[in-house]
Amino acid sequence: MKVSSVVLYRALPTGLALLTQGLAQPLVVDHHAVVKVADIGQALIDRVKSFWVCIPGESHSLGYRKGCELLQIVDPRFSVQVTESGVPESATTNHLRISTATWGDVSHPTGWRYGYGEEDWYTSAQAVARTKSHLDYCHNTGPQLAAMGFGWCWDMTWQNAPGGGVDPVYLVRWAGSSEGGPEGNLRWGLDAEDTVLTGNSVCMDTYLAATQEYIDHCRANGYVTVVFFTTGPVDSVGERGYQRHLKHEHIRHYVQASADAVLFDYADILCWSDSGEERIVTWKDHGGTVRSFQAIHADNMLDLDGTYTEDGDHIGERGAVRLAKALWWMLAQLADRETQEVRLNVRHEGDKLVFSFDTVAGYRYVLESTDEVPAEEWHAAWDSVVGDCHECVLTLPVPDPERRYYRLVCSR
Repeated sequence: MKVSSVVLYRALPTGLALLTQGLAQPLVVDHHAVVKVADIGQALIDRVKSFWVCIPGESHSLGYRKGCELLQIVDPRFSVQVTESGVPESATTNHLRISTATWGDVSHPTGWRYGYGEEDWYTSAQAVARTKSHLDYCHNTGPQLAAMGFGWCWDMTWQNAPGGGVDPVYLVRWAGSSEGGPEGNLRWGLDAEDTVLTGNSVCMDTYLAATQEYIDHCRANGYVTVVFFTTGPVDSVGERGYQRHLKHEHIRHYVQASADAVLFDYADILCWSDSGEERIVTWKDHGGTVRSFQAIHADNMLDLDGTYTEDGDHIGERGAVRLAKALWWMLAQLADRETQEVRLNVRHEGDKLVFSFDTVAGYRYVLESTDEVPAEEWHAAWDSVVGDCHECVLTLPVPDPERRYYRLVCSR
């Protein structure tokens, strides 16, 4: 059973008071999703097979695509087509489509481009404008884009080693690259306060703001595309690795504080092995305190046969398959959310309450009520309705007592 697009109203003699709408919550896709992939039903797998997913990035982003190809070999239910050049494949229901293809990039206003760095996603206003243009093009011209997230490379750690001033809160120095940023390619921290330490106005909040802008852009224009947040590689230790860990935590905190953001936690997925073991390493900060944080588990640096050959994504095939499993689980949740997203409307007409909502074929809907929220129990206010019509209208008498809360629940 799933509560779908809950709308709580209070029925009063003078009308209806809207209390809460949506009751959404963030979707965090971490190492738990790797196991949950086994629970995806065939109907949702088939729905995901109609999706095109774009995860633009540099070398590490290849792990998403390689993982999907390997998972398809291990389990043919998860069929996929990876496109690495040219025009992205048009709509199909035969397999998931995944690529890095974007319509234009920071240097090109048009044309299908393959390969995105921080300079294309978030370090400048031009980057944000061009990524929005890509979202517009996919909506208006196609192929329709189901989901998109930035595939981090070593952007949080490389090119500029830890340096600058020591952060007075975290007792660490910052590292990373910021190609395309206003001040150039410099190390960067979490927020604007770190500019004094790094000399760089680019920070993790810059990434968060750009990604949120894409999410808002899609919502404001009615696009089906879900733009999701991501964490990045975890193949560094020491001070470099600890400051990267803090950047990942900054992303996680932002998503957890949101109403309904989506996070693909690439980092957490790779810090756990298939046997359920997490790798934790330590580093002594500039105040002498030992700090513990995650790093990539050794198993995820191995290929399926137990050896390792560098193939461009800087992780092993085992790690790539874990990414693919988690990605399929995330997309199944998005498909489920998309299918079951129902707007419950209610109005007051004399001594009647009139509820209306659109239905989806094959789903069963129950209108439930309670006297108090939060409630220990909800009770059916109407017999269940099977979604075999576009719109369902239910008419009920104003309740006695006249204060009552309603929600719509749907299930398959």
